[in-house]
Amino acid sequence: MPTHGLEDEQQEAAHKNSLNPLHHPPHHPIAPQHFVDGTPDVPDNMVVHVKDFVEQAPTTPLARTNSFGQIVRKEEPLSRTTQSGPPPPSLWADFPAADYVTILTDDGKQFHPTVRQRVLHSESETVYALCPLRDTKLQITEHCILRTPGVLEFGVHFRAVETVRFSFNREVRVEGQHDKFSECDFLLPGLWYKHNLVAGMSDETQNIVLCPNPATNKMLSSFAYNLYPSVRVGTCWTVREDKVAYPVAAVYHRKSGEFTFIQRMDVLEKDSLLPGFPRGEVVLEGDTDIGSLGFKNNNGSPSLVLNFPWYERDFAYQRKGTILPLEEQGPVQSFLELKAGESKTVSWRLVYGRCDSYHELVCTTWEASYAHLQPKLVPTSLLDDEILDLLCHYFVDSYLSTPTLHGFKCVNMSPRTCEVVEEDVAFEVGFVGRVLMNATNCYTYGQKKGRQDLIEIGTSVLTSWFEHGFTENGLLKEIFHANEQQQVELFTSRRQGEAALALIQYLEFERHSCRPPPAEYESKVKRLLETCISLQQVDGSFPRAFDKNLAIKDANGGGTSCMVPALIHAFRYFDDPKYRDIAIHAGYYIVSEVVEQDNYTSSTIDANCPDKEAATYAATAMWYLAGVTEVEQLRQRLTKVAAKACDFALSYFMLYDTPFAAGHILKDQVPPHGLHTRGWGLVSSENNHIDCYAFDFLDVLRWVGDEVRPASQGWKYHTMANLIASSLREQLLPRPGRMCGIGKVGYMPEVVQQTLWDYGKNGKGTYNYFMAFGWPVASIWRMLERRVFGFHPDLLPADHPHAPPLART
Repeated sequence: MPTHGLEDEQQEAAHKNSLNPLHHPPHHPIAPQHFVDGTPDVPDNMVVHVKDFVEQAPTTPLARTNSFGQIVRKEEPLSRTTQSGPPPPSLWADFPAADYVTILTDDGKQFHPTVRQRVLHSESETVYALCPLRDTKLQITEHCILRTPGVLEFGVHFRAVETVRFSFNREVRVEGQHDKFSECDFLLPGLWYKHNLVAGMSDETQNIVLCPNPATNKMLSSFAYNLYPSVRVGTCWTVREDKVAYPVAAVYHRKSGEFTFIQRMDVLEKDSLLPGFPRGEVVLEGDTDIGSLGFKNNNGSPSLVLNFPWYERDFAYQRKGTILPLEEQGPVQSFLELKAGESKTVSWRLVYGRCDSYHELVCTTWEASYAHLQPKLVPTSLLDDEILDLLCHYFVDSYLSTPTLHGFKCVNMSPRTCEVVEEDVAFEVGFVGRVLMNATNCYTYGQKKGRQDLIEIGTSVLTSWFEHGFTENGLLKEIFHANEQQQVELFTSRRQGEAALALIQYLEFERHSCRPPPAEYESKVKRLLETCISLQQVDGSFPRAFDKNLAIKDANGGGTSCMVPALIHAFRYFDDPKYRDIAIHAGYYIVSEVVEQDNYTSSTIDANCPDKEAATYAATAMWYLAGVTEVEQLRQRLTKVAAKACDFALSYFMLYDTPFAAGHILKDQVPPHGLHTRGWGLVSSENNHIDCYAFDFLDVLRWVGDEVRPASQGWKYHTMANLIASSLREQLLPRPGRMCGIGKVGYMPEVVQQTLWDYGKNGKGTYNYFMAFGWPVASIWRMLERRVFGFHPDLLPADHPHAPPLART
């Protein structure tokens, strides 16, 4: 696929348009420019200019003025937006149009730019009639309200005179004195950050293979940086609103600090059932509330774009790029049919302001969205132990022994049968398998509850890995194919770190229970850690991937945060400050190269892009380091860094409930009213679904909420921890009488498709046709525990609040 430079994209689009017969439709009085798919742009003389309705922002950066302890209502001024007085009345009264309506007829699409005619005007309100330049049998009116300087709300009302199928577009050009697309960063929460690139990506590492995929005949899949939405693919993107964590599209100018964002204001309650992989023009069967938001490179200047109903372009990323090349995922435009006399009203908010950094933009849009949406806790009915007992069904049912290693069926499994796809059983020690963490949880819970079956299963798995699970150079066998008794000869910092953590936690439990573990087990864990430490780079990072001979295959430091928990546990267990010092060295890298650069990428293994887990792991690493820090000033610094990482992580968690249609599993088979998606987290730019990833993150949020200064900022971390916990803990947990479309009790699902995106089958409102059950079980299990800086309260000495090294028995 050819890559698109920021300056070259428009030239390529112009070339494509010159070949497109729709470029100069004969019925257009104005011949506009086009997107790559041939859709016309809004003409320059009809584009909304943000500066036309807001006064110039002050030259000094705005302070964070609103108290987090007070929820901002939509009628109140937003923090960080300009508060410098109303704009000149003449500018507001003459607020220009930037719209066109596309009508779908039997003869094809007709594009109709609109002319705005003012019907009513006052100091704060204006009503317009949006008149298409040709008769479309569609009446359009707009009601605009200037809430505060820099905050405009507008609702557009559509009424059909005769039956009509329509699509509405508005473009907002963002122009400052020196604004250029290349000087701006963009935000689509949970999907797009800045230019959506991975820092330091090279041609040598773009096709590193790290994750198994049964769709490729048991080979390892390639996950290249150009297979997900980014500026390397294109610079014009609009996406369905249910693809983002909250319906916002924002642009931020790095030099001036000015930002503009569009926010959808309606409650999204309806959606229509669609084929799994729609293309081209789609007439919706029934009503929908889903629109689309995005941005565009408009001849070198940035624009924000909104559509109703939804319209995805220049590419409609609906299928994982490794399964279908992104360049083959062409645009999709939906049309809403209104019969004579029917109407529809859609509303948005447009906000202009200034802030100090891109991080502040993320906070600003999140605060505005939370204040408007105000998500409530999801009702729950099960006690923690009842949930754990249900999860134990997974341990018992999925347990499998082989001639060498024992474990749990954990990856590439059908949600309908909860059996392995293509009978290819693979044990994966970390990441999506979490065999060793589940074994430790199974064993320790069995000991606490006196369940001999769990004790035996946990002991069998852990013993087999201590005896047969290590390679010659001391690494753990990350992925082991049980049928062939073969391991994958590529290794990652993330899986090694997560597996080492699970083994040390098992050793801690045994020592605390007065059952000293065999010295051989401790020696093997030490050797594993020493091998991993030998890979640490001068800057403190750990390479993302390496081979059995420790030759680095991917030097990206995305897995660095994943090593910190194991190192801190090793410091306490072995009473060796070397492990703490290595973790601190890694912490310097995380602070300087991840958090301060907003570079939350490449932590997940089955993609190489911006992802949620990079942010949650960075925050978790700061939490662990704070637990071994006695210097108050340094602990405050770690808290501040963790809070910044948490802010980015929270931008992946949904603040509203995605609407599902009748016929969707997530509506029909999740009683009583379908899945509430608020509190579930989007995964990454490449994997555009939601999941139940939590692990340590909720304890980190609560710690940040307690420690962050000023204290008034702590409310959002506590609030979101409670929301996430209420939503994840039991909604999709299959149990008798409520199986939620899953084949067996206790198998917590992984890939939940809340939008028009999939891994090759099924589409919105369903589960992926294969998934991993290992890590969701481990995630919910860990979420229900309350730990102090990563340690179970039962294992902390009572005389020290920060858990000094464990005394040997």
